[in-house]
Amino acid sequence: LEHTPTPWKIHYYSGSPDAEIRSLNGRHICSMPTDFHGENVGEIQKAITIEDRANGRYIIRAVNSHDALVEATKDAIRTMRTYGTNNMQYSIDRLNAALKLAEKESE
Repeated sequence: LEHTPTPWKIHYYSGSPDAEIRSLNGRHICSMPTDFHGENVGEIQKAITIEDRANGRYIIRAVNSHDALVEATKDAIRTMRTYGTNNMQYSIDRLNAALKLAEKESE
């Protein structure tokens, strides 16, 4: 099963504290968390915190850069193997480990 094509973006609702992550064509990916504030004031006031917004931006950055990171890593490994390098095995091993982690499916 393939994921929704990237890039994704954060959509903040006008006049509302709610937000969601969407694809470029507007498909809903997930809702962003909302913290609840205002005990004993007759109504619950919702607000997306600064941390929530930072988390949303981090998710978007990771998702939108993933494919490029994987391809760049594969290319760097191919280049190093093709043109030969001295003492580059450490870098190749690190790139292979990063690639394995980036390509790992979520459990």
